[in-house]
Amino acid sequence: MTIYFEAGSESTSLTSDDLRRALEESFAKIGSPSKALLLPPDHTRLFSRAGEITSLCYDLLKDKITDIM
Repeated sequence: MTIYFEAGSESTSLTSDDLRRALEESFAKIGSPSKALLLPPDHTRLFSRAGEITSLCYDLLKDKITDIM
C-alpha cells in the first residue's frame, strides 16, 4: 500500500488547512485526474470529516468533476 500523505497522531487534530495540504500533496504525487466523480458520504460518516474532504476535493478539482452522487 502506498502512503501519499502522513501526519498526526492519537493526540493531534488535523485542521482544514492540513486536510487541504494533504489533498494537494496527494494529487501532486499521483497526478491530477482528467475527470473525477465525487461520492460524498451520508450522515453516518459525519465524524470522519469525509464530507469536508469531499468539499475540499470539489474546490481543488472544480472543472474536472463530471458528477457528484
